[in-house]
Amino acid sequence: MSDKEKTQAQLIKELTQLRRRVADLEQSETAGKKTEEELKASQMRFALAAQSASDLIWEWDIPTGRLEWFGPIDKFLGYASGKFPRTIKAWEKAIHPNDHDRVMAALDQHLKEQTPYNEEYRVRRKNGTYRYWIDRGTAQRDSKSNLLKMVGSCTDITARKRAEEALRESEKRYRVLFEEARDGIALADADTGILLDCNRALADLIGRNRAELIGQHQAILHPPSGNNTGLSSTFKKHLTNKEGQVLETQVLTMTGEIREVEIKANLLDLQGRKVLQGLFHDITERKKAEEALRESETRFRTLFEAIPDTILVHDDEGTILHINEIGAHRLELSAQDLVGKNLRAIVTPENRASIADHIKEAHKVGWSRFETTYVSRSGWKIMTEVNERPIKFGKEKAILSVARDITERKEAEKALVREKNFSTTIINSSPDLLFVFGEKGNIIRWNSNAEKVTGYSASEIAKMNILEFVAKEDIETAAQAAQEALTIGQASVEINLRSKPGKKIPFYIIGKRTKIENDNCVVCTGIDITERKEAEDEVKRGNEQLRKTLISTVNALASTVEMKDQYTAGHQPRVTQLACAIAKEMDLPAGQIEGIRMAASIHDIGKLMVPAEILSKPGPLTEIQFEMIKMHPQAGHDILKGIEFPWPVAEIVLQHHEMIDGSGYPRRLVGKEIMLEARILTVANVVEAMTSHRPYRPAYDIKEVLAEISKNRGILYDAAVVDACVKLFAEKAFAFV
Repeated sequence: MSDKEKTQAQLIKELTQLRRRVADLEQSETAGKKTEEELKASQMRFALAAQSASDLIWEWDIPTGRLEWFGPIDKFLGYASGKFPRTIKAWEKAIHPNDHDRVMAALDQHLKEQTPYNEEYRVRRKNGTYRYWIDRGTAQRDSKSNLLKMVGSCTDITARKRAEEALRESEKRYRVLFEEARDGIALADADTGILLDCNRALADLIGRNRAELIGQHQAILHPPSGNNTGLSSTFKKHLTNKEGQVLETQVLTMTGEIREVEIKANLLDLQGRKVLQGLFHDITERKKAEEALRESETRFRTLFEAIPDTILVHDDEGTILHINEIGAHRLELSAQDLVGKNLRAIVTPENRASIADHIKEAHKVGWSRFETTYVSRSGWKIMTEVNERPIKFGKEKAILSVARDITERKEAEKALVREKNFSTTIINSSPDLLFVFGEKGNIIRWNSNAEKVTGYSASEIAKMNILEFVAKEDIETAAQAAQEALTIGQASVEINLRSKPGKKIPFYIIGKRTKIENDNCVVCTGIDITERKEAEDEVKRGNEQLRKTLISTVNALASTVEMKDQYTAGHQPRVTQLACAIAKEMDLPAGQIEGIRMAASIHDIGKLMVPAEILSKPGPLTEIQFEMIKMHPQAGHDILKGIEFPWPVAEIVLQHHEMIDGSGYPRRLVGKEIMLEARILTVANVVEAMTSHRPYRPAYDIKEVLAEISKNRGILYDAAVVDACVKLFAEKAFAFV
């Protein structure tokens, strides 16, 4: 019992004793003046004690309904001194409507049955607001058990109630944050590792519900072969240093998938219990992105170093930040030697002044194209065509420069100018086609072979656009190649040229950008590839002939089987017809259907290894004979496995008597262990066999057959295959030809 409750109980006890003493004195005719003075002094002490107490003492005269308060009741309820009515009805009226019935029922039960009266409820102040208090009281009876009075006390608990409400709101907000957090959160006992709680995000990440996780050891979250050692050592560090840690590890989902996570862990003290809090952030996609980035960087590095051009990165001052090895080798230096040097150190003096202008242009318009001359360590001059554009190099601005060695081209251009007549003779003597066209496709030059091939005269060609020589279906391809040659510098393409008479001639065209009188143009050379195309067509015809030969071989094998087993003649073609129809109904690709067709047409080839007297036996087979029949899938596989089909024909034949439940033969495969093609062939084989006459039984009606395979749908036969087969007969009127 608290000190406040003890004080309250003492006041009630003193009040009760005082009242009894007053009653005794009033009944005593011999009470003297001294006794009255003692009584008054005692009453004064009690009144002072009641007024100074933090609780309210009350006394209810039950017969009269008078309710006397000892304590600042008026101040407590916001009334002027003495203004709150001293009646039981006034008190009852002040009780909050939602608490009234409960309080009155408890009071009534106490008066009737003497049960404890101890109630929490709200009372209304004069301004309409409410305060909480705890009301306790005890009824007093006379010698005949008649109710006389009830004495009690009230304790103001408004502050406590508001604190509890604030705590509930805080816990509610925490729970909302806890449950709605996008990252997983787990609370585990720091000593045992047992999970105490987790949020929905963690349960979703693991693929389990919370009930499955709570109470389990934290190891359930992680794969058995994962970084459990590192995880345990981190936990121990928390227990010793009490410092938050970040750990990258793995979690194991319900489906067996391993996800990468980053765990931020903290050691908490919850009511004297050490609890480890872990925030699980799924970083699987980030890890994949990082791996992809590393792979991309590796590919970029490979390409960067393999490109034959000089590729370098420099800042706005011209300082070289990076250069590929090929470019450095061309300058007769290493990449390490060049990084940190300025571009001005590797170009001819007349090109140094323009470096700043090119950098400025690149930033202004987004790119810059120009020609410059590099100087190697030994003084060798390398004329280059440079394309530059601004980039980010790390976090800094930089310029990417791609320089193509055009020394040979430049020398050739000079030689071409010096010996124009000679070069014209050379060009015209070339057996290849040659055109030079400008940026708009206008033809600038051509050789005599161009006139011969196209059938156009020189005057006609001079007025034509380069694309007018291209067959209609190849115009778009040719235009893209021409644009590529103009922008990148070189392009190649295979297209059909159209001669004046309308003949299409296949050519391999190579275009290379050059300059004529400071104008960009493209030099195209074309090689007639008619003979190569004809050779390719011949190869295609040969492949087609091989395919036909393979089909003929398969058909011959199928015929051999039917010649041996005359009772089942036509069985393989009909099975093939139904199997392909089922495959089409299931929307399988054409190539896969062709494989099914090939396997179905020879699926019983293994019966060549079974004695003819067993195959043609008119009655039931003995157990030994049936075991010999069951050998034909393996025998068929052994015959076919050496033939290089484009499809897994041998494996399909091996599995065509396997059943979904594992009761088939020869390997007793189960479910998805059986190839889809074999599952289709199995159903087609059963349906055809049952609908065909045999010497030892008549043919079954198709309705009986469909009922049989439907009964074993998902047991012996693949459900999807059975559905497709039933649909063919029931809805699409399938019939064997």
